[in-house]
Amino acid sequence: MKKVLKIILIVLLFILIILLTILATKIHSIKTIYSEIIELSSLDIRTEEVNKTLKTSGSISKVEKAILEYYDDYYDYKKIYATNRVEELTNTLTNQYLKENKNNLVKLKDEFKTKTEEVDKSIINIQNMLKTETIMSYAEHEKLNSVYTQLFKIYMVSDNDKKYIDEWNTLKENNDTKLNSLLELIDLLNNNKKYWYIKDDTLYFDKDDILIKYNDLHDAIYKIEEKQEGV
Repeated sequence: MKKVLKIILIVLLFILIILLTILATKIHSIKTIYSEIIELSSLDIRTEEVNKTLKTSGSISKVEKAILEYYDDYYDYKKIYATNRVEELTNTLTNQYLKENKNNLVKLKDEFKTKTEEVDKSIINIQNMLKTETIMSYAEHEKLNSVYTQLFKIYMVSDNDKKYIDEWNTLKENNDTKLNSLLELIDLLNNNKKYWYIKDDTLYFDKDDILIKYNDLHDAIYKIEEKQEGV
């Protein structure tokens, strides 16, 4: 009888060790995924890509995979926004560029409009990505069970998502307003080519009223930029 009891205790101890090992592995995986999310949140989308290599194993790796797939898609849209927003367009409008393209400014307007259309589309997609139903669709795609679905939701769904969606509306409005000022500035330069020139990488005007209008538009663009950066 004692021998049987001893065997039972050994088996129970063995089972307990296995359960504790599994629990420790799950806890480690949960911490690993959380650390990945922190890293992804600070990813420099201009120079870095989402590393989709899984760091966990077993069934919980599906949670990690769903998260990585979400961030990969989300950052694709953010890259489109970052590379086509008006801030990037103004960076190309240097004095050297104006000097070399004085007679091609109309073409530049068309290019800017096309890029801004891309920005508008990307913002719509980003806002959609911030919606709870879109976020949770990534959990559905991986066919997560109810426990892992809740874990995914805890990781990914925030009470601030609605606020972020509204902030992107502000970014779109600022981008559109800034584009209008930028296009007006290009029209000013294009319609008054004989009254401005570039010398020693400096823009000069022969008429004060054009200079004043140019400065007003220039200041309007960068005031909007400061406002946008503060959102």
